[in-house]
Amino acid sequence: MVFFDTSVLVTAVVTELPNHDRAHDCLVKHIQNHDGACISNHILAEAYASLTALPVKKRISPMDAMSIIEESFVNKLQVVPLSTEVYLSAIRKVSHQGLGSGIIYDALHLEMAESMGCTELITYNLKDFKRLEPQNIRVLSP
Repeated sequence: MVFFDTSVLVTAVVTELPNHDRAHDCLVKHIQNHDGACISNHILAEAYASLTALPVKKRISPMDAMSIIEESFVNKLQVVPLSTEVYLSAIRKVSHQGLGSGIIYDALHLEMAESMGCTELITYNLKDFKRLEPQNIRVLSP
């Protein structure tokens, strides 16, 4: 199974962003291969926040963001809910490493991907994910 980070999903659906073609092709390939492309439900909120805040020529409205999320992510990827245990495990991991702030969101995604047995996590945020010392999962960019 492959787990997608928000950074790749948003880039895949917004043509104005750098690396759009690579992200889009990567997402489409994994969806068409039926190889278990998945995300956590938390990514839906992150994607909404990102899409509605992007500094692009044609701003993405809240309604358009909702449509993109439903059509491009919810209808095409396996969306798995984060449990309290996944949240606590991620918080334990970052706190034991002395890490704070927004890296907790990457830790949530990594914890979820690892707990689901994913073999790859695809992101444009390689540096932060590598700081989290992933186990039994490859962290790659498209």
